[in-house]
Parts: sequence; structure tokens; C-alpha cells
Amino acid sequence: MSRDKNNTQQQAYYDKNKRSLLGDYLKQELEQQERIIYANDAFVVFIPLWAIWPFETMIVTKRVQKHILEMADSEAQLFAEAISVITKTYDKLFNTLFPYSSGIHHPTTNGENNKHWHWHEFYPPLLRSSTVKIYDRL
Repeated sequence: MSRDKNNTQQQAYYDKNKRSLLGDYLKQELEQQERIIYANDAFVVFIPLWAIWPFETMIVTKRVQKHILEMADSEAQLFAEAISVITKTYDKLFNTLFPYSSGIHHPTTNGENNKHWHWHEFYPPLLRSSTVKIYDRL
């Protein structure tokens, strides 16, 4: 989904429900416990229902935050822990060290217009093969 469409959908959901779309979706995932890979006190790593990349995962804050700067120091440690767990899980799954691509999705601007936003990160491993790594070809 494009960033603009993602922003528009989250804004429309917030306008209607006065809650974060991603926050409500995360609650459903936590209740169902079908796609959860790892969770700690502040973050959940799971496979989103709409995943398009092989082995795609998301890291989402349990507490709705607009951007990464809203994290407390203790949450920053738990974020690092979540990243460590998912990357080590991928490495163990494929029995090799993989390069990773991730993106932190922040609101397009900072300010009051972003009440709808819930920052998140995603991780699809750059899966070509377990022996051919993208950075080996550079």
C-alpha cells in the first residue's frame, strides 16, 4: 500500500473511531495469537495479514505512539530486543546470516494532524537464496 493511501486509510479510521487503526488491528492479533512471533512489554513482532513479501514481519508498539521519539528509554531497549529476536530467528531459520531491509513508518509531518498515526517497522529478509547474499554482489 502506498504511503499516501496508508495515511489516508489510517486518518479515515481515526476520524470514525477516534482510535488508531493499527492499534485496533494489533489488539485482534494479540487476541487470536495466530501470527505472533514474539512479544515483550512494549512491542509485538508478527506476520501481518496483508504480508506480500516472503517471511515479512512487522514490529509494532503496544502503546500507540506517533513517532519513534515518543519511546521511553526502557521501550528503546525493548525495541532493540524485538529487532534482535526477529533477525536471529531469520538467521536460524535459513541457517545463514541474512541482510535485512527495514523501514520505520512515521507520519508524513509532525504535529496535531497526526493523531491517527501509529509508527511501526517492517522486516522482509532479502531472500534470494541462503548462499547468494545481495551484498556479496556489490
